[in-house]
Amino acid sequence: MPHPRTHVRSAVLATASLAAVGALVAGTTSGAVAAPPPGATRPVVPADAPRTAFETNGGNEWTTLEQEDAFLTEVDERSDVMSLETVGTTPQGRPITLVRLGQAQDATAGEVPTSMLQCLQHGNEPAAREACLRYVRDLALATDKTTTKLLKKSAVLILPTANPDGRAANTRANSEGVDINRDHLLLQTVEAQTIARLIRDESPDTVTDVHEYGGTPGTYDRDLIYLWPRNLNVDDRTYGLARELNEVYTERSVRDAGFTSGIYGQTLTDPPVQVAGDEDERIFRNMVGLRHVAGQLIETYTRTRPGETTADNRNRRVNSHVAALDGAIDFFDARGGVLAAQSDAAAKRATAEGRSGKGQFFFGGADNEAPTESQAVDAPCGYTVDAAQLAQVAQTLDLHGIETTPAAGGGAQVTMGQPARGVIPFLLDGRAPHSPVDAVVEAC
Repeated sequence: MPHPRTHVRSAVLATASLAAVGALVAGTTSGAVAAPPPGATRPVVPADAPRTAFETNGGNEWTTLEQEDAFLTEVDERSDVMSLETVGTTPQGRPITLVRLGQAQDATAGEVPTSMLQCLQHGNEPAAREACLRYVRDLALATDKTTTKLLKKSAVLILPTANPDGRAANTRANSEGVDINRDHLLLQTVEAQTIARLIRDESPDTVTDVHEYGGTPGTYDRDLIYLWPRNLNVDDRTYGLARELNEVYTERSVRDAGFTSGIYGQTLTDPPVQVAGDEDERIFRNMVGLRHVAGQLIETYTRTRPGETTADNRNRRVNSHVAALDGAIDFFDARGGVLAAQSDAAAKRATAEGRSGKGQFFFGGADNEAPTESQAVDAPCGYTVDAAQLAQVAQTLDLHGIETTPAAGGGAQVTMGQPARGVIPFLLDGRAPHSPVDAVVEAC
């Protein structure tokens, strides 16, 4: 029998319709979606706006890292709502560049509604990066009232190339052979540490993580697929907004642009089979949900369709991503105030629930898969780590925004009564599938 925490999610899953998503949001946020939003509005830019190398060559060649730097510099010089910042350096010495747009220029991200686009965690998924570079230009130089008004009241952060070393080598992993998108719990890579620091310090309210996939022709080959955080420890209201982002705004925008779309990991068979997309807390899509961010994963189909040239294939991939980003920005524009309020409220609920010692914690299970009896446990009130364990996890705890209190012998106590309640047991509890330490559980 599902735990009470999952009953709202189960109701939505039973009828994957706009009405169901709207009902979830109506019951959990201040302002429901009564009808599908209008089609996404593209930012309008001057005819002489800078173009990426990919755009200039018609999609025959991807933009190089050197061309990216030149493009971003040119856009920055022409924009009065944009700034560039190096937020990390890869093992091979390449900069990780963050683009700040709108109110983010004035270091007010976290104080105003904030959206983040993260691109190219996997270095061999270049269409994701091209779409994000284009979106940097489109937002930075927009002349239409909708976009300029949005940037006056909110902040947009864009990480066009999260894995520069992987892009240079055209590899999925970084230069150390690590898949960054399986490192958002332990944070062992510089790239994942940089991303975690942004989540901690900039406090985005919604995140879009941009990828590509190979799929299987005729079975699993939609132009663009999407997914929300599925981990059962995500706040129900944050989860509801993430479903709205994906199933209402992304779905509508992508289909209106003439592309096929659907749920990540779900085949076209009858009945559909879920072949990917679980609750793994190491994946960025799930981790941001645990940090009270309404997020999504989007992926475009990389295989060449019948009749496509190389340029046709690449442009389809980039253009379908741009359509999805249109939907994400429309969602942020329409729901920014609700998103910001919900992020704060979810953090307070997590803190209160952790202090109370009530409720359960889930070491497994997802919104489409009930946890086993051993995976659903009574939530502890905290953990005590010894000195050796603390040395092993101190940096990771700090990057996740998890506070500690000194304990005897050089160790520390970690209370569950803090915003990162949904992350703490995954790092400190021996029952967690990827926990680096087995700390002492403090019962309530």
